[in-house]
Amino acid sequence: MAISSFSQASRTTTNTGYKAVFLDDRSTYFAWYLKTEEYPDQTYTVTLDGVDYDIRLRWNTRDESWQCQLGLSGDTPTITFKITNGLDLLLPYKHLETVPDGQLYLVDTVKMNGRPGFTTTGLDKRFALVYIDAVADQA
Repeated sequence: MAISSFSQASRTTTNTGYKAVFLDDRSTYFAWYLKTEEYPDQTYTVTLDGVDYDIRLRWNTRDESWQCQLGLSGDTPTITFKITNGLDLLLPYKHLETVPDGQLYLVDTVKMNGRPGFTTTGLDKRFALVYIDAVADQA
């Protein structure tokens, strides 16, 4: 499976409080960090479970939160949601065929219930957007 250059495989974390979120070395499933940069409006394509998706992340200044639009690559976004931590962000949309089968989480690497910010969300920051494959051995 070809993962775009915006994703990075993860099997471990140095934060022992989040070993349950990240996958151990015996697992056949992979977790992928999805790119989030300090731009108020960013769009990129990523391959999740063998299917290309367009992801648009927008910073909502009024609500001080990230909004996500996700859909099949080249199509109109299928779903739009506020990015919050602590739950599978794709779960309410699993009945739609155009939504990835895996799980998408915003992981807080410092506390359990922190609020993600514009400058605190990204690959090497406090909050990371993580996708967990639905099908084993795809990496």
